Amino acid sequence: MIFLVSCTVNIERTKEEETKKPIAEETIKSTDNVTQTEVFNWPTEKINYWTAMYFAQLSMNPSVRMRYEPYHTYELAKCIVKGSQKLYPDFKWWEENIGTNQDNLNPIYGKEIYKITYNCSIVQQQIQQKELLEKMEAGPDLKDSI
Repeated sequence: MIFLVSCTVNIERTKEEETKKPIAEETIKSTDNVTQTEVFNWPTEKINYWTAMYFAQLSMNPSVRMRYEPYHTYELAKCIVKGSQKLYPDFKWWEENIGTNQDNLNPIYGKEIYKITYNCSIVQQQIQQKELLEKMEAGPDLKDSI
């Protein structure tokens, strides 16, 4: 049996630090009772790269192409990357264990990524349906007619 235990540490912040709001913090205690805080951020260019990778993977799937318009497929990819970013704040770890390891993914991580993808797909599908209903209610535009 494997037991996972975690604890949290409350750290008071100044107003200046609250406005910056790093993506994630991890507190490390050393043997001399000194506490250090390391901040992990996902680089913007890597976020864009992984969004494009997810978009390409989703776009190659015929069932996704039939269900979502290209714009909404892209928004779905962005949502998946943002969800991964929240769940896994350490980008290097995520990229080594999940991003580049999609074919041989640990079942635990696969389940977490599936939850992110499933939740994002439901939200994006609702947004797309709402937009399509608004277009249908508006009716055809005379400018579009011959």
